[in-house]
Amino acid sequence: MDVEKFKLIDETLGQIEDLPTLPHIVVQLLDKMHQPTPQIEELADLIMTDQVLTTQMINLVNSAFWGLNREVTSIRESIVYLGLRQVENLIYSVSLTNTFEQDAPLLKRVLFWEHSFGVALCSRLIAQRLKYPDEEMAYLAGLLHDIGEVILALYLYPSFEKVVEKIVADEATFCEAENALLGFDHTDVGAWLVSRWQLPPGLSSVIAHHHDIKSATEEPLLVGMVRMADLICLYHKLDFGITEGEQVVPEILATWQYLGKTYPELRKLKMRPFLEEFNQQIELVKGMVRAVYTVDA
Repeated sequence: MDVEKFKLIDETLGQIEDLPTLPHIVVQLLDKMHQPTPQIEELADLIMTDQVLTTQMINLVNSAFWGLNREVTSIRESIVYLGLRQVENLIYSVSLTNTFEQDAPLLKRVLFWEHSFGVALCSRLIAQRLKYPDEEMAYLAGLLHDIGEVILALYLYPSFEKVVEKIVADEATFCEAENALLGFDHTDVGAWLVSRWQLPPGLSSVIAHHHDIKSATEEPLLVGMVRMADLICLYHKLDFGITEGEQVVPEILATWQYLGKTYPELRKLKMRPFLEEFNQQIELVKGMVRAVYTVDA
């Protein structure tokens, strides 16, 4: 990430007292999960100290999005049935939606999380097709790719409003409008935030480069998969309700071609059937968001 942009974001956002952090229980859970020998009972007991987290996780794991063939009734059963990596992403999915639980005037949380969950699911599907070794990292990268956008909408709202006005007036992209008005964009803010949260550095790189995949030197395939998933979701109208001046179909074709040159597995995958396959997943994505917000305060 550009050092000057990082400094500018730090000066702009770093002093905001109520800027979100990962909930303490999530930090504890992630620490326990990454121990050499994680203890399922300890994890289950810790999760169950938070009633909202417990209820939302059970709702979510039983939603059609997760695709289980039977009902799961306990946290322990969820861990055993899904495995630690999927449960980790389940915790991120629930805790992040709770952390950013308020609407901004120009950014409705349900629409934002429909897009984010959509990109997460689509990134995982592409990772499966490309035989990428870490499907769950692809999911998490997709989930977090636009997290900087919600920070701008919630904590720099007057500037975000001008960004949206510029997008509409000039048919600009988010990044173009943000850089022109702020000196940085949501990809920079997202990368800064996950670095602040001390999440895996690979995630920061994906977030920073998902609008400019050719500039990615770290995890370039993961960056490309997330951008492809992002575009597919925009194509299917899983967006924030704000139309960018972005030519989605031409960029999908260009991104698919670019990835296909480097990763032969993608050339075996026909694009139109894949787009149709994902089209069948959209209601699952919307159902996932509804499952998370079942116990919304």
